[in-house]
Amino acid sequence: MTGGAGFSKQTEQSLKDNHALGKIRKKLKFSDQCSTGENADLNDLNDSKRHRYQRKAALSWMKWIVFSFLIFIILILIFFT
Repeated sequence: MTGGAGFSKQTEQSLKDNHALGKIRKKLKFSDQCSTGENADLNDLNDSKRHRYQRKAALSWMKWIVFSFLIFIILILIFFT
């Protein structure tokens, strides 16, 4: 049920390659600086807030565009069919 012997061998080789990559890559180290809370840099927090509000505004604008487009398509389908 594995799709043939070639598929099984390919999967085994892929697993070995991924395991070898895990040994090669450096481990992730967490920084001592905290990006939120008491130890946060005020400029980083302000930048984060600004980014969130810009993203929220962009998504809101996109939502209205998609909604308007759908209403337009529905009206076309109603009046021309």
